[in-house]
Amino acid sequence: MTTWQRSLRVLVLLFWSSAAAGTFAAEPDQSVVGAPNLVGMLRDSAIAEVSGMTISQRHPNLLWAVNDSDHPAALEALDRHGGHLGTVDVLGAHNIDWEDLQSFQRHQVPHLLIADTGDNGGLRSEISIYVVVEPNPDDRTVPLSQHFRIRFGDGPHDVEAVFLDTNKDTLYLIGKRQRPAGLYAVPLNFEKPPKRRITARKVGTFATIPGATPEEIERLPRYARYFGQATGAVADPNGSFVVVLTYKDAFLFERHFGQSWLEALRQPPKPFGLPFMPQAEAIAFDPGMEEFLITTENLPAPILSVKLP
Repeated sequence: MTTWQRSLRVLVLLFWSSAAAGTFAAEPDQSVVGAPNLVGMLRDSAIAEVSGMTISQRHPNLLWAVNDSDHPAALEALDRHGGHLGTVDVLGAHNIDWEDLQSFQRHQVPHLLIADTGDNGGLRSEISIYVVVEPNPDDRTVPLSQHFRIRFGDGPHDVEAVFLDTNKDTLYLIGKRQRPAGLYAVPLNFEKPPKRRITARKVGTFATIPGATPEEIERLPRYARYFGQATGAVADPNGSFVVVLTYKDAFLFERHFGQSWLEALRQPPKPFGLPFMPQAEAIAFDPGMEEFLITTENLPAPILSVKLP
C-alpha cells in the first residue's frame, strides 16, 4: 500500500465514523435518485478488494461479491451489513482481473455472470465471461456452466462496467479509459456457447458521464482526473434504466420505449449524489426493494443504500 493510499484510508475512516454517528446527511436535491444511507461495512480480509457485487436471486438478504486480480477465482457471500458468510470456489475459472458481477434468471434458475474484463495495460488478446448456477453460501465449490471468450474488434480495452439485457441475451460493456466512453455489445448464446472467441461489436460512444469540475480538480488533484471513468453498472431487469457507477458518483440513465441502450446512455442522467467514495467499483440493484447497494475496494469499505424515489 502506498503512502497516499494510507492517507486516503485515514480520511475515509474519519468520514465514515462521522457518518455512522449520524453526522452525515445528503443535501436535498431534486435531480438525485435518492439520499444515500450507510447500511454496512466490509471488514473481512476475504473481501479486501471488492470489484463487483450483486443481489442473490435465491435469498433476498444475501449478496455475492468478487475480488479484483491477485485473488482466487471465488465468489464471496455477504449479508447486507457486510458480514462475510462464506467463500465458493469457481471450478475451471481463472481470476485474471475480475471486475463486475451480475445476477439473472434463466429458465427460472438463478445464475451469476462474472466479468473477467479488466485490462489495465491494454494487453489482453481476449477477456472472459464466466456463468455459473447460483450456489448456496455454504457450498465449497461451484462448476462453470458457460465460458465465453471475447475479443474487441477495435483492439484491447479495460472494462470494469458491464450490464446484461436478459430480454435479448446481450451483454454490454463500457470502456473505462475511453473519452467519450465506448459501448460494446456481445450476444451470449447460453444454450450453446461457442467454442471459439466471439467479437464484441462497438455500438457507439456516449459523452454523458460527467468528469471532474474545476473545483474538484483543485480539491482532489490526484483523484479527480479519474472521476469520469465507469467502474460498475447494473440494468433494470425490465430494461427501463441502467446505472453507471464512476469514481465521482453513480448515474441513472432512463430508457424509454423503443430506445436502444446507446440512445438511453446519450441522454442526461440523474446523479445519485454520493459522497466521495475512493475506488467505488461495485453496485447492485434489488428490484424487489427498489434499492441500490454500492461499495468500494480497500478495507474498511462502506456499503451505501440508495432507494428509488
